[in-house]
Amino acid sequence: MLFFDPRLPLLRAAGLILLGLCLGSGALFGQSASLHYKKGQLHSMKMEWEDALREYRAVTDEYPGSDQEEAALFWQGFCLEKIPDRQKEAFQVFGTLAAKFPESEWGDDAMMSQVNLAGQFLQNGDEQYRAFLHQKLDNAQPELRVRAALVLARAGDKAALPVLETLRQDSGDERA
Repeated sequence: MLFFDPRLPLLRAAGLILLGLCLGSGALFGQSASLHYKKGQLHSMKMEWEDALREYRAVTDEYPGSDQEEAALFWQGFCLEKIPDRQKEAFQVFGTLAAKFPESEWGDDAMMSQVNLAGQFLQNGDEQYRAFLHQKLDNAQPELRVRAALVLARAGDKAALPVLETLRQDSGDERA
C-alpha cells in the first residue's frame, strides 16, 4: 500500500515557484529596473528632479548590470545639474559614466556635460577644473576639443588658441 502525504502537492508547488523565481529572475530583474527608469523619466518630464534622481539611483544601486544602468547614470547627472548646489555631484556622476562605460552611447553626452560644468566652475573661480579642461583639448573627439577650447577661451586661457586656430584653418575662414 502506498502512502500519500497530503503536503506533497504543496511541496511540489513551492518547488515550482522557487524554480520559477530562480529561472525567471532575469526577466523580473529587467522589469524592475525598467519600472524605476520609466518612473524616473516621468518625474524628469515634470521637472521633479529629486524624485527622478531617486528612481534613477534605484536602477544603478539595486540593479547594477541592467540594460538601463548606463542611461540611468546619465540621467542622474542631468537631474543633479538641475538641483541647486549639486552640480559638482553631477560632474562626478558624468565622470563615473564615462569611466565605467567608455563605449557607451551616453559617454559623449556625459563628457560634454562635464566640460560645460567645468566651464561654469571655472567661471565661478574654481581653478581646479582648468586642468580637466586642458586635458580635453587633446581629446580624440573634435566636438569635445572645440567645446573645451571655447570654455577656456571665455576664461581667458591662451591654451585654447591652438585648437581654435586649427578650427579656423579647417573652416577655410581667412579672417584674422
